[in-house]
Amino acid sequence: MKYQDFVNAKYKEALAGQPTSIGGSNFVKQAASDFYRTDYEFIGEHKIFRSADIESKTQAVRQETVAANLVEFAGTEEAAHVLSSVLQQGVVTGLLTSLSNSEGVALNSHLRPVNIKTTTGIHRQVTLFKDDGTREVILDPRGMGTAKFKLSRNENSDFKLLVDWQAYYDLQRDNVGENLVDGLPLGENDVIGVHFQTEFIINKVEADKGEIQISTDGISATFSGRLQMN
Repeated sequence: MKYQDFVNAKYKEALAGQPTSIGGSNFVKQAASDFYRTDYEFIGEHKIFRSADIESKTQAVRQETVAANLVEFAGTEEAAHVLSSVLQQGVVTGLLTSLSNSEGVALNSHLRPVNIKTTTGIHRQVTLFKDDGTREVILDPRGMGTAKFKLSRNENSDFKLLVDWQAYYDLQRDNVGENLVDGLPLGENDVIGVHFQTEFIINKVEADKGEIQISTDGISATFSGRLQMN
């Protein structure tokens, strides 16, 4: 299945689910859960909203603020509902599982995405082995929480979403005692960096009718870090 077909099917399914109401407007349930903790930027004609500028740390206040600004940016409640389907961590999960080799073996079959639970949460420090032979300590490997979602309009007034995410992977573990799985020659506490970017164009006419139609050229993935070759 082509990536464009995959994302259209995936987010049509998300829209078909039971919505969550915030401030009287409907949003995809997962997006409503993610509103308070995700890095958003909505670039309108006369206003730029950044979730990082919300002063309140209260979950409900942050959710309501993001929801209200999304409706304002989208122009209609129907379009805001549609846009919410691609403003949630399922989009990042799609990036996470999208990379595979020429034989169709997924990247995450032998590498594991790192996050707080597998690093700082257990007082474990991870490093990126650089080309000059030094190791850079990765201070804040927060997993999907570091993804940035930037919404704007293109020259046709359609919605444009850019997703930018710096991810890190370490060696995959098994399900018994967190034993390392044989795979790439990577140090036990070393990581490989993957900088993901993807752009969606969401048809505004369809969005105003409550329907989603996405165009995309796919995913850009830039790798960093060295393997430990002996």
